[in-house]
Amino acid sequence: MKKFLPIFAVLALGIATRFIPHYPNFTAVGAVAILGGSWFGLKNSRFLLTLLLLYVSDLVINNTFYASSYEGFVWAYEGMAMTYLAYLLMAWIGAKTRAKAAWSSMPWAKQALGGSMVFFLITNLSTWWVMPIYTKDLAGMATALVAGLPFLAPMMLSTFAYGVAMQWSLSLANPSGLKKPSLHKL
Repeated sequence: MKKFLPIFAVLALGIATRFIPHYPNFTAVGAVAILGGSWFGLKNSRFLLTLLLLYVSDLVINNTFYASSYEGFVWAYEGMAMTYLAYLLMAWIGAKTRAKAAWSSMPWAKQALGGSMVFFLITNLSTWWVMPIYTKDLAGMATALVAGLPFLAPMMLSTFAYGVAMQWSLSLANPSGLKKPSLHKL
């Protein structure tokens, strides 16, 4: 349990980046999803804490910052299922590559870029499918993907940069923790 607290604290600080002024899509959310899967693994339910942190932050954001856009308390939003599917796949990427990923290594760059691409494709393709402004053909799909491009680079850069910072922060609190792929067995 003692080893668990620094991990949770680092993930929670990552989620806090959603509440400070930031460039669109430049938060630690992607890094939190990938590192949650990497640090906790998917065999136990602890990686769900990562999704719980994301969900609680969504509740706060949707019911404070965006409260005027909704009537009443918002438990879920349109597109939430696809967004959380993307987060879950990002956690899976982290879990499947955790033994190779150290904050100073190239595999982290691959995780960050791959996870960001997964998020981009799932959220933008689902937007294309459900939004009536997009035609349901290749032209409409291309339009939806192009519309999302301005958000892709910030997601990739922030996932990588915050991920390095978060892994470095955890290594300070638990120097041997990131070297062992068995960290998920807390």
